Amino acid sequence: MSHDVRGYYEGNTRAFLRPHRGSASTGAIHRALWAPGVDSRDEAMHYIHELMLERLRQADVQVAADLGCGVGASLRYISRRHPGVYRGITISDVQAKLARQTLPEDCPVLVGDLTDPPALDRLLQDVPTRTFDAAWMIESFNHIQESQRFLEAISVRLAPGGILMICDDFLGRQPEGRRERVLLNEFRRGWHMHTLLSSRELSERTARIGLNLQQDQSLDLSGYIRRHGVTPAAVRVTAGIGRLLNRTTPWWDNIRGGDALTRLGGSGVIRYQLLVFRRD
Repeated sequence: MSHDVRGYYEGNTRAFLRPHRGSASTGAIHRALWAPGVDSRDEAMHYIHELMLERLRQADVQVAADLGCGVGASLRYISRRHPGVYRGITISDVQAKLARQTLPEDCPVLVGDLTDPPALDRLLQDVPTRTFDAAWMIESFNHIQESQRFLEAISVRLAPGGILMICDDFLGRQPEGRRERVLLNEFRRGWHMHTLLSSRELSERTARIGLNLQQDQSLDLSGYIRRHGVTPAAVRVTAGIGRLLNRTTPWWDNIRGGDALTRLGGSGVIRYQLLVFRRD
C-alpha cells in the first residue's frame, strides 16, 4: 500500500471513532448494512461480521487473518464467537496502537504492507503450518496498488481449501457521460482506491492463481446501504465546498470521496459486494 493510504488513515481514524460517528460504538470502520431483520446501528455494523462468521464456521477455520484490520473491531467480534488463532495487519500506526489496547495478547496486530510477502510471513511466524485457513478484507483490498502481487502472495499462504473473503466496492458498470466519469475519479482520488475492478475481472485474475470464486457464498450487499436522509445531503453540500476550494486533506478526501461514492452507488456504477474465493 502507498504512503497516501497510510496518511489517509493516520489522519482520519480518530475522527471516524468520535462519539457522533457511526463507527464509535463498535470501532468498525466500514459501512453499515441494513439487511432485513437488522434493527440497530450496531447490528448493521456487525452484519458483515455475521456473514463472515457463517463462512468461517462452515469451513471449520482454525487460523485466520484480518488483512487491513483497522482498530481491530472485526477481530474482536469474530474471535469471541469462533475459537481459533487470529492475526491482524494494518498500514497505520495509529490503528495498530488502538487495536492493541482492546485485543488480547494472543491476537497480535502488526503494522505492514499487504503487498510485502515478509509482512504476511510475520503473521504466520508462530503458526506450525505457515498457512492460513482463511483471510478476510473489509474495505481494504481497493487500497492496494499492486493487487496482483498481493493476490499471488496471499494465495500461496492459504492452505488448500482455504478461503479469502473480500468485502469492498466493485464496478457494477462503466461510467456513462462526463458527470459519472468525474464522480468516479473523485471517488478514486478521495478514498485512495488504487484498485477498482468488477467482480468478474477479479474472479478471472484469481482463477489464474488457483483462487476460485464461490458463487453460492458471494453476495451483492448494495441494497443494504442507506443512501438517503439529512446527513448525505449535508455531506453533499460540504463536498461541493471542498471541490470549489480544492481541499485535499485527509478529512476533505473522506468527505469528497464519500459523496461521490453515494452518487455512484445510487446509479449502479459501484456495487458493494462480498466475494468469497477458495484455494484449490
